[in-house]
Amino acid sequence: MSVDTGLRARGFVLSRNWLLPVALLVSAIAAWGALHTSVGNGAYFPLVMMTLVMAAPFSVITLVRDALPLRRRAEVVVDERGIAIDDATPIPPEEIVEAKLVPRPGPGVGTVLELGVGKKRTRRVRVWLTEADALQAMKLLGTMPGERRTGFTIVAPFRTRFFVCWGIMLALLTLTMVPMLFLGGIGAGEVAVMFIAQVFGSAIWGALLALLAGLVRGRVLVGSEGFATRWLRFERFRSFGDVLRITQKGALGNPTIFDTVVEMRGGKKVRISPLETPDTQSDVGTASRALSAHLTEALARYQRLGVEGSDARVALARNGLSGKEWLASIDGVMRGGGARYRVAAVDPDQLAVLAKDPNAEPEARAGAAAALVRTGDPRHRSTVRIAAEACAVPELRAVLGQLADAEDDELVAAALERAPKRTGAR
Repeated sequence: MSVDTGLRARGFVLSRNWLLPVALLVSAIAAWGALHTSVGNGAYFPLVMMTLVMAAPFSVITLVRDALPLRRRAEVVVDERGIAIDDATPIPPEEIVEAKLVPRPGPGVGTVLELGVGKKRTRRVRVWLTEADALQAMKLLGTMPGERRTGFTIVAPFRTRFFVCWGIMLALLTLTMVPMLFLGGIGAGEVAVMFIAQVFGSAIWGALLALLAGLVRGRVLVGSEGFATRWLRFERFRSFGDVLRITQKGALGNPTIFDTVVEMRGGKKVRISPLETPDTQSDVGTASRALSAHLTEALARYQRLGVEGSDARVALARNGLSGKEWLASIDGVMRGGGARYRVAAVDPDQLAVLAKDPNAEPEARAGAAAALVRTGDPRHRSTVRIAAEACAVPELRAVLGQLADAEDDELVAAALERAPKRTGAR
């Protein structure tokens, strides 16, 4: 439940399920030992027997991993001090370097709030809450998409890995044919047969190498102005200003897992494959949905603050309207454009900047101040009052002060009616 401007909610603190990674490691050791034993090296026989004995119970346990207690009940409190779990010391918002919401259905809960704490994300906090509580916690902490960066572990799409590895293997095998062609001794028919065999042989090797290449992990960082993909030491940044749209592309054989496709200006498409590391069966596909949602919301915020936000002066312009008509127009903009189908709802942060901007026209500042008041948030009224006290133009200072104190539509419209058209206007 909410308390004043904070949040107090019941949920779960999640811990990592390490059974599957351990089981895979044990199985890999067993396979490696069995391979060496099969080629005649009996020294590995004890290791093979030990790992096979260990792999059997681990494989059974991983099948029932959903029943394992990987969570504990906890009370989560979010307020001006930060986020606190049970009686622990609150984590201040300034220590949170990454934040994201991961959809995960469960008993009475539905979304995991995942936080990276510390400059190098040395601590990870995963709290399982209802979707509404998780979203409110993000807002209170100021960590919504685009307000704080977040990262996802990614892998190269298998198709890309396969074709790259296949091409490399085919090129290497083809090079082995060059000496034969120069030395002679083989006919054109034999060369054709050898080449066809190499195509299929290199495809098999390419698939095996592509599987191994999947062990190479990358990372995508989503910030306020764009996203960066990082592979080993190579990093490339792409601005949201160059993004046309974000779509999804399903994976073969599993409809719950999909890649996020970012379409850039110029026709280029950036395909991002998040690494799925499910703790339970219900977690399958959550990384895909979280990455797509986070990128989409961060892009929307950028467009709101960048394109429409920079156009807020035009959206809130008076255009010769009376005070009441201007107020109705402002309300339409705040709802998402109203009759102005090309205008999106203006962000309060952008409005606060415009209301306090000494270089903006008085009408634009008055319109932004009225829009802030219409949000009904007391903090925004304080912003308008501060803007009024800092204003050097008496007429505009009076209008901003009246807007900050206005309690109904009539008073807001009356204040807008007296807004000066330009600096020094009477």
